[in-house]
Amino acid sequence: MQCSLLNRLPKAGKLHNSYNCAKPFPHAVLQDVFDPKLLRKISDEIDQDISSWKELPHRKYVFNKFVCDEPTKFRYSTKELIDELQSKSFCKWIEKLTGYR
Repeated sequence: MQCSLLNRLPKAGKLHNSYNCAKPFPHAVLQDVFDPKLLRKISDEIDQDISSWKELPHRKYVFNKFVCDEPTKFRYSTKELIDELQSKSFCKWIEKLTGYR
């Protein structure tokens, strides 16, 4: 990834109090965290592969959901973002933000 996600995130400690005090439930709004070029690449990858994904019909929503439960099917940019979101360092950032382990 050109720019590490953690380099684009604000310091979790600075957001902790506003996260906890947010109404109607604890949450944080993060802007400009994901590189738009990367997101476009991921969107293109998914568009190319969506036919091999499973469609999950849902009575509650107008659109069905699609899921890919085989990580080997992910292309480079998609896998890279998922790997970063599942990384130990990102999980530690989330722990600092939320106060949960």
